[in-house]
Amino acid sequence: MSTPVLPGPRLRQLPRTIKPLHRETSGSYLGRLAAANRISHQELSAHIQDPDRIHPGKLTTLHVIHCLSGHPVDRLLQSLPDLRTAELAARFTAQPLKPLPDKGWTTQPVCTRCLAGLGITTHASHHVPVSTNICLRHGRWIGRYGHQLELRTVPEVIRAQRHHYNLVRRHGQPTVTYAMAEATDISFRWWDSDRFDRRWRDRMTALSGPKWHAFKDDIELVACTYPDIVALAGLFASPHLRFLPFTGKDRDLRRFIREVRERAATGYSLEAAGNRDPLIRWIEEEPSDRSLPFYPWRPPSRPAPEQVNMTTMSSLRRTPSAPAVIGYVRTAAGQSPVPQINTLMRANIAEEDIYIERTNGHKAAWPERDLLLPRLRSGDTITVSRLDRLFYSVQNLIIVGTDLRNRGIRLHAVEQNIDSNTLEGRDFFGMMSVFATLHHEFVLAATNDGLAAARGKTGGRPPRLTTEQIEQAQQLYESAVPVRKIARTFKAAPATIYRYITLKAVK
Repeated sequence: MSTPVLPGPRLRQLPRTIKPLHRETSGSYLGRLAAANRISHQELSAHIQDPDRIHPGKLTTLHVIHCLSGHPVDRLLQSLPDLRTAELAARFTAQPLKPLPDKGWTTQPVCTRCLAGLGITTHASHHVPVSTNICLRHGRWIGRYGHQLELRTVPEVIRAQRHHYNLVRRHGQPTVTYAMAEATDISFRWWDSDRFDRRWRDRMTALSGPKWHAFKDDIELVACTYPDIVALAGLFASPHLRFLPFTGKDRDLRRFIREVRERAATGYSLEAAGNRDPLIRWIEEEPSDRSLPFYPWRPPSRPAPEQVNMTTMSSLRRTPSAPAVIGYVRTAAGQSPVPQINTLMRANIAEEDIYIERTNGHKAAWPERDLLLPRLRSGDTITVSRLDRLFYSVQNLIIVGTDLRNRGIRLHAVEQNIDSNTLEGRDFFGMMSVFATLHHEFVLAATNDGLAAARGKTGGRPPRLTTEQIEQAQQLYESAVPVRKIARTFKAAPATIYRYITLKAVK
């Protein structure tokens, strides 16, 4: 008589359990759980998938991780978003949890420094938005597990990640993803022909040294070209700037080409571009792309020409470009920029031309302003709601305001009714110039007074012993008194006594 085969037991909790990371993938957590218990990931997967070990039937991945780790189901649903479904979130969690969207998110390795700070020595991966390429906390490009770049020597790459996030908040993830694909294609075609490569070559030198070699898919090259791609994607993502070449107006086309030169291709010329230039090809093919089902922009209401005349485009290069009118908004973290945006829009500033800065008042944390001010040219206008939105101190107002005035840039503060083009505004900035000169003279006078007061004196700390004490120490030393006893007498260190005795003997 044969003995019946009994079904295996349920999955039991492993001896060692670990906490899941925020938005960690379920596969990454199972791998770390296996490593913590010194078993291979393959053995754990075979154990989970073996039907003889599970009674009475197959469990879902959520219940498998629950049995192995011992963590509550609701905590696992909060930390592991790829396990969420609408039914499970409603059954096991008190607060509503949304399933992970199919688009807009990707799987990426966790920064190794972030893991080290948590005491984790194994690799891990988590779900992040597709716009995430850099760990802003540690300034590292997150590419592969074994190759994560330090970007402290190229801070413009780190600023490009913040600019990328601002584009997503302003235009939405689908629009920015489409624009990034277009910008990447155009930029790499320029770089293949060795055009407009000075910026990323300088970054490669700062990142890898003067003797560097890179191929198209190298992580160093991708990181160094990232700022130019994001800047060009900002042009394509803006619905106002994107359709400028198709309005049929020469002024709009000139502005579009000027934006291309300032953002990604310094020295770009329509005359030297030719019909095979990737930007010219984009201008010719963009109207036909509007019929695609995933095209994220609403086409302009006015008719767009089927193609752009190259002769007209080349002649536009000789005409002066129209001055730009730019708005700047700064809010603290957690505050809404809508009131300032509405104020600028009432002053006839287009929403697409408004730069938004979300930061605190410290001067070192204003990257948008630092990128905006050097790009302004003579005749341009920068508009703010109040002066304190653009300047962080009175001294900064004097210095930067004088610089803008000398460069011929108009400054307009809407709520304070200050305009550098009006008589009152010119008087205001004239006073700022006087204050700047007065401040310089005050600093110079204080410096001269300090030098005059210190003339004939020796700088540095006062001597530890007086002249009489030095002579007494010398006499005791010549009388064969130990140096340590002399040091205790004058409450000084033995090294100090040796120094003064030596100086006395030399004299």
